[in-house]
Amino acid sequence: MYQIVSLLFVHHLFLLFQDIDAAIARKVRASILQHPWYLSQQLVVLAFFDREVAEEEKANMAAALRAIPKPAVFLPKKPRFPTGTLQTVGSTLTSFVGPDSWLAFALLGIDDGWLDLPPAEWPHDQRYAEMGAIMGDLAVVNDTAERCVKDIQDFANAARDGDHRGNIVLVSGSHRVKLPSFLKNEMEEQL
Repeated sequence: MYQIVSLLFVHHLFLLFQDIDAAIARKVRASILQHPWYLSQQLVVLAFFDREVAEEEKANMAAALRAIPKPAVFLPKKPRFPTGTLQTVGSTLTSFVGPDSWLAFALLGIDDGWLDLPPAEWPHDQRYAEMGAIMGDLAVVNDTAERCVKDIQDFANAARDGDHRGNIVLVSGSHRVKLPSFLKNEMEEQL
């Protein structure tokens, strides 16, 4: 969960560095904007369970979340990434809290009463510990998607040569015949 704090830290460096070297600052900003999901309303609540986030910030986040009414229903949608908030020097994790920050509580069905306690007491609360155990097991990196993109890029690069492309088509066709549904147990039987 350290990614959330790191992302904000790098963002603050960008805002300070843009007056010194604008070209490098633009590249840093482009890199930051490729990873905004950590700061989406849905995921910013992970910071409640991050030891690197100050208790004062956690308390501010909890107060901000408490001030927002819980939505009755969460409709499926793509997360809205915080582009405007990333423009200001004073951006804090609290500024990314919104109605969709209640989503984790709704999905997990865990009582949010621990938010009313001071953050120093949260680790001793069973509800916080239960939610923290689940949140701690989440993979919040986009490794799977990045690997898929890399595989597609490798395939596209390899398939530029006509002979190689033909071989790839033959091999993939052969695999489709052997493994029509591509289930793990079928692959183990065939291989």
